[in-house]
Amino acid sequence: MNPSTRYSNEIIEVLCETVQNFPIEGCTERCELIAVYRGEGEVSVEGEKIPLRRGSVVIIGRSSYRKITSEGELAIRRVLFSEENIPEELGSSLGTAEGWGSAYLSEKTIAHVISAIDRFSVAEELRGRSRADFSRAVLAELLIIVSSLAGEDESERECGLGARVAAYINENITSELSLEHIARTFFVSKYYLCRAFKRHAGTGVHSYVTAKRISLAKEMIASGEVASAVAYKVGFGDYSAFYRAYVKHVGKAPTEK
Repeated sequence: MNPSTRYSNEIIEVLCETVQNFPIEGCTERCELIAVYRGEGEVSVEGEKIPLRRGSVVIIGRSSYRKITSEGELAIRRVLFSEENIPEELGSSLGTAEGWGSAYLSEKTIAHVISAIDRFSVAEELRGRSRADFSRAVLAELLIIVSSLAGEDESERECGLGARVAAYINENITSELSLEHIARTFFVSKYYLCRAFKRHAGTGVHSYVTAKRISLAKEMIASGEVASAVAYKVGFGDYSAFYRAYVKHVGKAPTEK
């Protein structure tokens, strides 16, 4: 494929592009793999910036906002694919549906990646099921190469997300902090959110939020505020849930001195 090629079928879409003077930006409709084979630039994924150079490979989850920029000429290949075409055994290591991952590959490995991407065009000569099977096989090969290396940075990425979520919780402790709400805020799945947060904080999101709210409530009650009012001020939906949590964490009822 040359830098202006576009190829697609029901399994994948491949775009070979040169980024210069204008960015590629917007929300991804499918999972996206970006491989750089010439030049330097940067991709921002949900506000987190990743430098790009030859050998860089970035996997971005569906519905993530990304912006690819370059001051010079950045030659890339983009592979778009859906989660259902990710081999099941690779799903957790890639984290594509939950977040994103990046790796820098050696000259030899990036050559293999580019070669695998270019082989998608062979499917144009195939028909029926053979075309879909071939595309899935090449996609699996490509993701295996990348996941074996990108997975090395997974714990670091998860801890980074966990730290950002903890900061968000502390800044918004009296607001809505359901798993669904936080996951939407950070554009990740609830599963990935829980895993990343526990890696960072050593406890679950719900337990962390409850402990923080009870700590704040204890201070407010000690300052003279009424327990029944405090329950709602710190974010509990009803007093009975607040009462049970308070007794569990403090060891006595919120009305006891």
